[in-house]
Amino acid sequence: MKDFEFISTIDNVNPSSIWAIYLLSFLYLLFTLRKQKLSYLSYIFIYVGFAGVFEYTGELFMRLFDLSVFLLVGFTILRGHKGRINEAPVRLFIVFTSVFFLAVFYHGFSEPLSDVRQYVIYSVPFLFYILFDKVKFHVNYTNEINIFVKIFNVQIIASILKLIFIGFNEKFIGTLSISGGGIAAVFPIIYFMLIWYKNRGTLSRKDWFWVLASLLVAIASNKRSIWFFFPLTLFIFFFAYKRIKFNSLTIATTVLVAFVFYFGVRFNATLNPEGEVGGSFNMSFVSDYIVRYNLGKEEEIDPTVGVGRMGTNIYYTKELFGDFFKETNIFGYGNAEFNKSGARDEENATKFGFRSKYMLTGWATVFIKFGGIVLIVLLGALFYMIRRIKKKRDFLLMLFVFSSWFLFYSGVLYTTTLLISSFLFAIFFIQYHNNRRFIQPPVSVRLKRNRFAILNKNKNFKKIK
Repeated sequence: MKDFEFISTIDNVNPSSIWAIYLLSFLYLLFTLRKQKLSYLSYIFIYVGFAGVFEYTGELFMRLFDLSVFLLVGFTILRGHKGRINEAPVRLFIVFTSVFFLAVFYHGFSEPLSDVRQYVIYSVPFLFYILFDKVKFHVNYTNEINIFVKIFNVQIIASILKLIFIGFNEKFIGTLSISGGGIAAVFPIIYFMLIWYKNRGTLSRKDWFWVLASLLVAIASNKRSIWFFFPLTLFIFFFAYKRIKFNSLTIATTVLVAFVFYFGVRFNATLNPEGEVGGSFNMSFVSDYIVRYNLGKEEEIDPTVGVGRMGTNIYYTKELFGDFFKETNIFGYGNAEFNKSGARDEENATKFGFRSKYMLTGWATVFIKFGGIVLIVLLGALFYMIRRIKKKRDFLLMLFVFSSWFLFYSGVLYTTTLLISSFLFAIFFIQYHNNRRFIQPPVSVRLKRNRFAILNKNKNFKKIK
């Protein structure tokens, strides 16, 4: 394993090392899938799990990949698979498309390739939801959730290989991305969510091993926020299911949460005074860092601009609700103008109201680019999707998972295809387990599909001629 060095680019990384990681990761996936039944959904999930390969080959291939996912999911919805399309999510998709292009054409459609790609990225989750809703009566949920878990396991293996061949690198995230450091932060949360619901909250030692191993993805990218969000997510999920009881299980969970936080602080170079992996645990230093990270340094705090993640949230919340009908609040500043601004450009504070693009949350990015109307439609659609879960406890947990990242950290959960597709599939998986009748199609459909009569009184099948 290479020594710690904070690197936020892959420009100087040997290409052979990257291709070796991709190849070994793919071979590992093939090995784990050797006895797994694969469906058309499985192949789509595997495809989106290797988005980083396309991104590494160049921007053109990444654009083609995004478009191919859009067309592949759309084609799967329209052709050849059982199930009926639900009109409600389709109407939401049409509304989103309308307001999105209204905002785009308002700003002149000056960068058509970039604008179309943004539309593809933000609309693919709608298509995945429509697809999952259409085939909900014809899916082997356990099999497909296992496929997701195996693809996520590949990212863990790829992160271990990254530490061996490359070392610590922020941008290289398994086979998912070479430019999205934020993916590494949200990855362990989504992985834990999948494992949790796959096992209905009862995790084996093997499950816990993989859950804790998923933190290597964040460690290998030197992500900080995970050491706060991950213990918090563990705590909320555990006590939402188990309820607070002072017993050995409660004590064990509390110790685990504390250990993860302690380990994260010591082994993240930016969270300890020494600035090195394995540094000391200093809670005062951590507290000061949290304030600086979210609101900027004391001398930078300025109510007229957004500094840090919470600072930008506060600023744009005031903008959104202070004068909603202002031109830039309705239609945003435009995707083209946003792309022209620098990542750390002082002019941003004057024009857009933020000091650094890196500190923009998911909703703030949508608001700046496309305006308040697109943002409201998008958030409303996501709430509709999550609200499909009828049991209040699970609905609130999934709402927490999405909102804690999209509203307070980054939009990568929504814009990374593997993450958002697994999140949306989990919604249907949860509803299936909460209500087993949910998965049963009408009797006439079952008879037509299987060509067998329903069970008679003697529990024997009668063949239909």
